[in-house]
Amino acid sequence: MRYAKILIHDSDRLRAINTARLLAEEGYHTQFTHSTEDLIKRLQREPFDIVVVDHDFDIGIIERIDADIEIIISGEDFDKDLLFKLSEDQLLKRPFRTESILEKVAQAWERRQKSFKSMEVLLALQRRIKELKTLNEVVRVLNSSLDPDQIFKGIMEKITDLIRAEAWSLLLIDKERDELYFEEAAGPVGQKLLGKRIKIGEGIVGWVAKEAKSIIVPDVSEDARFNPVFDKKTSFKTKSILCVPLKRGDELFGVLEMINKVGGDPFVRDDLLLLEIFAEHATVAIQNAMLYKKIEQLSITDDLTSLYNSRFCNMFLDRVVEEAKRDKKNVSVIFLDIDFFKLVNDRFGHLVGGETLKAVGERIKSVARSMDYCIRYGGDEYIVILPKTPKKTALVIAERIRKAIADEPFLAFENQLFHLTITSGVATFPDDAGSKEELLGMSDQAMYVGKTQGKNLVIDSAKLEREEK
Repeated sequence: MRYAKILIHDSDRLRAINTARLLAEEGYHTQFTHSTEDLIKRLQREPFDIVVVDHDFDIGIIERIDADIEIIISGEDFDKDLLFKLSEDQLLKRPFRTESILEKVAQAWERRQKSFKSMEVLLALQRRIKELKTLNEVVRVLNSSLDPDQIFKGIMEKITDLIRAEAWSLLLIDKERDELYFEEAAGPVGQKLLGKRIKIGEGIVGWVAKEAKSIIVPDVSEDARFNPVFDKKTSFKTKSILCVPLKRGDELFGVLEMINKVGGDPFVRDDLLLLEIFAEHATVAIQNAMLYKKIEQLSITDDLTSLYNSRFCNMFLDRVVEEAKRDKKNVSVIFLDIDFFKLVNDRFGHLVGGETLKAVGERIKSVARSMDYCIRYGGDEYIVILPKTPKKTALVIAERIRKAIADEPFLAFENQLFHLTITSGVATFPDDAGSKEELLGMSDQAMYVGKTQGKNLVIDSAKLEREEK
């Protein structure tokens, strides 16, 4: 995976260095300069994805050198012309917090990547501008809902805006039965197919599901894989088929099938490319909708602190670890426990204890980044899940959380304050653990070691392995 190449310009050389170091820790390729002249030379000499510049620099110069580069303006104040010309995502107000610049850069990199993809699509489909505009509308519609039923209907309604066919269907996978079933079907006999099932590996759609490959069948009468069972049941005549899998990574969600292109011509490669692009977005929408539905069915929020709860932790950590395996990324976990919390309950009562748990949760969340997930795991234990985060960064965040708890007192009653500390263990996938269970276990074990060594500590689980050796 390619990381963004970022050029940082700041008249304050130390700030430029620190900004470059911060972004480099997140995996970005960074260069920095405090010279305007050097900035222009670097932009002319080599390509960059993102440039972060002082607010008093003329961005028109950058745009003339590279019209496609993503620009982020950094400054204490911005004049009206900048506010009018640039979006909020491009303005970084100083002094900025770590999460602010990381969020701005992540948004800029996402826009840049989308731009790359759009360019590739336009090059591959030079004569399909109308279809691409329709595709953008399709994506907007698919992303407008998290209701699975609405997503399925939206797929079927919008697919014909891309490719005209006599019939089309959406089949989803039933993993337990190793089958596909018709979730949606349109055309002359569509209603007759709803709920019908076919074994994975049988027929054209079964083959696509088994092989996870797209296919064009110009003439089904010449393809031995074609199974006419549904034609016989519905008296429909299938002539040609265009079929693509709905998959993300190695996970299959279903199959999209289009039958008999309107006009009698066979489906062509351009049709296949369009449907594959559509399927990619449809798969994301389906996955998000299914996950949302699953989350809705569970109680994922802790009633006391409004943080996520242990159910969410177990479910989400499964997903984020699998994504990390697929994308070859890190996932870090901070396991936290309040030191001597029983004394709070004993001294002030459970009402104050409950308010203290809430306050601890608020402080943890205030330090964590927007991309992190804060969880009350149970009792006085908390977990922070840090996707795409290496150990070094996780340890920094854990230490910030420790200080946030220890440095400021908590309120028991009016004018009655007390201090708390926490002990944390930090573990990272895949450095310390190969699974969700190991990741939780290693961070928990590191936290426990911190308890035995005096509390109010952040313990790296990697040190446990070295000590054992």
